[in-house]
Amino acid sequence: MKPYNDKDTINVNTAAVAGVALLAVAVLVMIIVAVLIPAFSSKESAPPPSTVDGYIQYGGYNVPKYDNVPLNEYDVQQFTRAENGRMAYPNATTGIDVSEFQGDIDWNAVKADGIDWASIRIGRRGYTEGGMAPDAKFAANRDGALAAGLEYGVYYFSQSITVEEAREEAQYVLDTLAGAKLEGPVVYDWEEINEDGARTANVDTATLCAMANEFCKVISDAGYKTEVYFNTYTGYSRYDISQLNADAFWLASYSDTPNFYYNFERWQYTHTGTVNGINTNVDLNLKLK
Repeated sequence: MKPYNDKDTINVNTAAVAGVALLAVAVLVMIIVAVLIPAFSSKESAPPPSTVDGYIQYGGYNVPKYDNVPLNEYDVQQFTRAENGRMAYPNATTGIDVSEFQGDIDWNAVKADGIDWASIRIGRRGYTEGGMAPDAKFAANRDGALAAGLEYGVYYFSQSITVEEAREEAQYVLDTLAGAKLEGPVVYDWEEINEDGARTANVDTATLCAMANEFCKVISDAGYKTEVYFNTYTGYSRYDISQLNADAFWLASYSDTPNFYYNFERWQYTHTGTVNGINTNVDLNLKLK
């Protein structure tokens, strides 16, 4: 038997370990490639909601399926995301919605950065005491968007709890617009605030629909197009959208594809977008029709 010293033993063990390690690395690389190639080659899309016995299954709940509401027929394969995070869809235009929280905006820079339209907050109602207030930057944003050549519309951040309050909000919008021509819609933006003391906590579906309809009727009677804004939860669980009389819906859903069951005209896909000329994050949207 050949004698060996400590150095020989170390060399033999190192070679054996190195061989096993190389084999393990090769196997690991094969596994990673097998997993990552499909992931990178396919778009990460929100799965479409399933339906069972006349109900849409959403968040563990069965939501009634309405036969009189047009369906979402957008082709999910046609949605693409650019390296800068912007979404695109054939023939769609890109827009932002802004308020005083965006501060002073360089609208020429916004236009040059590929933004086609803007929805500008015209006013708001508080979510505790319910007082109404104008948006401090509305006039500046309106004038800036117009001067830069952007299509613009307006939205009212509603915290109404009665039909009378919704009518009051709509009348405020009309008084502020004073007959101005809009290319974009007037949007009813009622949102549920998950904070203690939020006045909208106990608004039921029937009241919510009645408020949205009253707001839209007052606005529509004045000759403006109307939209109702909601996120997926509110669209399914708070509204009965089969009862709404708005001209269109505006969906907020932060994913690579909008999978809301029903049709919508605008899609807000992020609240952390960046646009030249705006020093804060901003909502980015696609107008799909």
